[in-house]
Amino acid sequence: MHREHVSPRGVRRRAQGPGEECDDGNGADTDACTSQCLNAVCGDGVVRADAEECDDANTVDDDSCSNACIKHYNVAFVTSTTYKVSTLGGLAGADAACATRASAADLPGNFVAWMGTSEVAIAARLEGARGWVRPDGKPFLDEADARATFYPPSITELGNLVSRDGPPTAGGYASGASGNECADWTSEAADQYLLSGDPTGGTGAWNGSWTSTQCSSPFRLYCLQHDFSNVLTFEPTGGRLAFVSNEPWFPEGGLSAADARCDQDALDAGLSGTFKALLATSTASAASRFSTEGGTWVRRDGIPIVAQAHDLFDADGTLLAPLQLTAFGTYLGNYGGWSGAADPNQVGSSTCNDWTSSATSALGTSGRVFFGTIPDMLGYDPDGPCDAEYTHLYCLEEP
Repeated sequence: MHREHVSPRGVRRRAQGPGEECDDGNGADTDACTSQCLNAVCGDGVVRADAEECDDANTVDDDSCSNACIKHYNVAFVTSTTYKVSTLGGLAGADAACATRASAADLPGNFVAWMGTSEVAIAARLEGARGWVRPDGKPFLDEADARATFYPPSITELGNLVSRDGPPTAGGYASGASGNECADWTSEAADQYLLSGDPTGGTGAWNGSWTSTQCSSPFRLYCLQHDFSNVLTFEPTGGRLAFVSNEPWFPEGGLSAADARCDQDALDAGLSGTFKALLATSTASAASRFSTEGGTWVRRDGIPIVAQAHDLFDADGTLLAPLQLTAFGTYLGNYGGWSGAADPNQVGSSTCNDWTSSATSALGTSGRVFFGTIPDMLGYDPDGPCDAEYTHLYCLEEP
């Protein structure tokens, strides 16, 4: 005899009775048995959270949801080749260059350059598209005008890493003109500039909102596909947490005060664990304060900043992603981060009197939180005033 129970519609009936393929006793529409008591399958328009990323109820395989119910994401890359304003041919030429580089790398789809004009915003050129990954599949950007950047766009169409020391990349504001578009990509005059991005940088650095280059200089292009629209989701990486202090820190009280600030920020954000500030003193390096025996350090969004913990103390290294998120997960742009030394393995060269003074006359070494190289993360500003109102702490969890 069949066991009887209450169906999702509140009717007591036999499991898998007439008109039913299943009956799991709940009204959920995202599990193996839909609210209509039918077996959920790919293509029925019901997303099974445990087995499907999407379900658009059609059999078209080249739209945003594949026939295997897997999300299709757009691809973004930085070109392996460089261009000049005088030979590029404006936006149309930039888009054609992106299409050529994508084709050379067997990347299907439609691509446009991350470039706008005084009349056409970049976001408008990407309207309707959402969710970008790099050629290696790592998450990059959810929305064109979003502040959050996950891994930096430092991969070429051929899958090679680019460095911060290479040619600049044409950047720009997603939502409007900056005034640095080389007279709408027609002029290399000495008084014309373009925003130059750092492909290894994070929010505010990769798109060039912090610096500019003369329009006569050769530059790379960022190329973004615009075929799909999916919220970008990914599996967070586990590890020890790392964050930038929620507010700027004015040096006083030495290392103990800096560590207390990190712990308090973690507590305020509901985080457990013990945290220390990544600071050197006149007698000890920043690296000497931390154990590299534990797991790697990850940001609040689940993106690792280095592959292995000891990589953070490679004086000439490049981060997997900049450490620019606060304990609350806020993305900071062009802000400073105190360090005391550009090399994490060296004793401090400029430490605000071992972090006891925030006087204007006292000097301290700091970096910028949105940079992806360790020398710039720690030492971009070698001797800044210790009363700076924009400089934060880097806080790392201990095992």
